[in-house]
Amino acid sequence: MALTLAKLTRPDASKSLARKRLFAQLDTARNYPLVWISAPAGAGKTTLISSYIESINQRSLWYQVDAGDADMATFFHYLGQAVKGVSRSRKKLPTLTPEYQLGVPEFTRHYFREVFQRLGAPGLLILDNFQDAGHGADLYDMLAGAFGEIPKGINVIVISRTDPPRSFARLIANRKLGLIGWDELRLTVEEELAIARQLYPARRITRQHLQHLNKHIQGWVTGLILWLEQGIELGEIELDEEMNQEYLFDYFLTEIFHQLEPELQQFLIKSAM
Repeated sequence: MALTLAKLTRPDASKSLARKRLFAQLDTARNYPLVWISAPAGAGKTTLISSYIESINQRSLWYQVDAGDADMATFFHYLGQAVKGVSRSRKKLPTLTPEYQLGVPEFTRHYFREVFQRLGAPGLLILDNFQDAGHGADLYDMLAGAFGEIPKGINVIVISRTDPPRSFARLIANRKLGLIGWDELRLTVEEELAIARQLYPARRITRQHLQHLNKHIQGWVTGLILWLEQGIELGEIELDEEMNQEYLFDYFLTEIFHQLEPELQQFLIKSAM
C-alpha cells in the first residue's frame, strides 16, 4: 500500500524556489494538449511541475512511471487507482483483459477518454519519470494514439530524461505537443543566487561567485546544491569547462554525493527532483 501511495502522490514542493520564469513558459506551453518536459537527471523537472501545480491550485492526477509500467495491464491498473483519488464516479474503468489483446490501441483510446472525463476540465495528468517504462516499450505507441484525443481544458504533462520517441512525431507535426527542454530548465544565475541564499543564508555568496561556478555546472540544480553543501570555495573549481552533463553527474555522484550522510542524501534527492 505504501509503495502504491508513493507512486500516485505528487512530491512536496512547498519549500522549493518558485521559478516564475518557467511557470510563464508552462502557461504558454499548455496551449498544446500535451507538454513534454525533458532534461538530464537532477535538473529539477519534478520539483518544477509539482511547484507549478501548487501555484495554480488546479485539479491534478500524478503518476510515477516505473519499469513495471512497461506491462500495459500494470500501467492501466495503477493509473485506475490514481483516478479513484480525483473522481467521484464509482463506475470502474475498463480492464485490459486477454480478449482485448488484438485491439489494444482502441482499448487505450477508450480508457483515456474515461480518464479525462473523470479528471474533468481544467485538469492535469502528470506522468513522471516516463523514461523508466523502457525504450521501445509498446506503451509509448499506445499512448501516442490516445494523446491525440486529449480534450480541451485538459493537459497531459510528461516528465522525462529523454526527448519524445518517434511514435510521438505525429503529435509534434500536428502541433499537439509542446516541448520544454534542458536549455529552458537550466538555472539562471539569478535563480542560483536565490536558491543559494534560501538554503545557505549564512554563507556569503555573490553573483560573481555563481557566474564562475556556472561555467562548470551549466545551470544544473543538483550541481549547485552539492557544491554549496560541501562548502567548497568557489575559487577552487578546476573542472574542465568542456565537461558534458553526464560527466558532471558521474563526478558529483562519485566524488561528493556518496560521501554525504544518508539523511543529507535523501534531502538532496528531494531538492533536485
